[in-house]
Amino acid sequence: MDEKTKLLIVNLENVYRRDPWYGDSILSILDKIKPNTILNKLSTDSHSIAELLTHVISWREFVLSKLKGDNKFNVEQNESFNWKRIDSNEKTIWKSLLDALEKNQNEIIKVLENSDDILLEKLVPGKNYNMSFLVDGIIQHDIYHLGQISFIASAFKN
Repeated sequence: MDEKTKLLIVNLENVYRRDPWYGDSILSILDKIKPNTILNKLSTDSHSIAELLTHVISWREFVLSKLKGDNKFNVEQNESFNWKRIDSNEKTIWKSLLDALEKNQNEIIKVLENSDDILLEKLVPGKNYNMSFLVDGIIQHDIYHLGQISFIASAFKN
């Protein structure tokens, strides 16, 4: 495994479960959220924590599919994939979202750990960027939405 791959794995893990330079990791923030607040919205046209986390997981699934070599799977920003409908049962949705996120994280790390050095330099079919850009992009995407999730969670703290 080359240094670039190792660095991406370190960055993925730092943001997800360790000690990123910007503050709390994804897991530390999600761990503080009360399940009974995950469907709350700040306004009728905003997203809930559960919707945002579903969105994060969906794009992580896209990245994972590309890393695994699925050249047919593609999404557009306005597709239903991007904002899937979620189960509204507060008793089941939070655990299922957290489990899906953990599974995805572990799978992305496993694919990267077992990849050859040229995987990250490979262009994403039909795009003008490579797999490394895609993995780095999902890290940035996670951080962006983590800020939104944190803001919403802070509004509903009791």
